[in-house]
Amino acid sequence: MLRYLPGCTTRTHHPEAISRITAYMESRGAAVATCCKDPGKLLEPGDAIVANCTMCDLILRERYPESRVLSLYEWALGDSSFPWHDHRGEAVTVQDCWRARGNRPMQEAVRACLRRMNFTVVEQEARFEKADFCGVWLWNEIPDATALAAPRTFAEIRRNHVRLLPPDEQKRRMEEWVKRYRTDRVLCYCNGCEAGLRLGGIAPTHLVELVAEKLPAAVS
Repeated sequence: MLRYLPGCTTRTHHPEAISRITAYMESRGAAVATCCKDPGKLLEPGDAIVANCTMCDLILRERYPESRVLSLYEWALGDSSFPWHDHRGEAVTVQDCWRARGNRPMQEAVRACLRRMNFTVVEQEARFEKADFCGVWLWNEIPDATALAAPRTFAEIRRNHVRLLPPDEQKRRMEEWVKRYRTDRVLCYCNGCEAGLRLGGIAPTHLVELVAEKLPAAVS
């Protein structure tokens, strides 16, 4: 079975885009899934699930190793009839996510989507497996509900990567971080990255907004 997982935070912050994407996925035969932290069984061996959240991706890969997990961006690229908006060579800086540093197919798909939309992609030195940014996520406690959803993954992250910082220091670091960008538009594909960049004082573009631009509005 094919399923689509909109992502709780992504749907909250980008309701119109996710509504359009959900309708598109349903038109392709996907059943809309619930939260990745749901204690019930979401996938069976051999199922495929499409997600657009880096947190969901981490959780799904631990919980359902016998199912196929892929990003929305990989899925859209595989649809020859998917409609792409033309951005006429506009420059965009890609902010890779630390949580996706081991997911090269997702990272490559992000860039391929931007090229389909005729963006000029601007890269940073810390990209792909060298990605070292996830907003302020690694400077805060991981909620227990998240940790319990994928205990092996998040135990390792808590042990080796979480370094707690006070809120004022987090804000200061984000304000310093955003000074590195040299394009008007900065692209992210992670809710944690998006929140951190906003804390730093800029308005990033989440890739779901661009992917949904040419999709028809969902019928209520």
